[in-house]
Amino acid sequence: MRGGPFVVAFALAATFNFSHSHEALAWGDEGHEVVALVAQSFLDPDVRKKVTALLAAGADALTAHDMASEATWPDKYRDANIDGSRQRTTFRSNSAKPGSAAP
Repeated sequence: MRGGPFVVAFALAATFNFSHSHEALAWGDEGHEVVALVAQSFLDPDVRKKVTALLAAGADALTAHDMASEATWPDKYRDANIDGSRQRTTFRSNSAKPGSAAP
């Protein structure tokens, strides 16, 4: 069956997410790592070697330099706020209904 491992991994992830619907449906580090490892399993051996070499050459210290760890890099970068551009935004609901004038 073509795509068998992907289909199984997707089904397991979907089942897990729906069975834990009382929690936030965020991936978190573990979810990103699992997706990266599934993707890595589909790479041809030559491509996998090249990707591994590219990741190993990384100079930052936010994550380890393997595919699973690097999948969490954007979140680590965001949380580290290295460039100082991240601002927390608080959303407040207001009583204005769509189409009505704002207070």
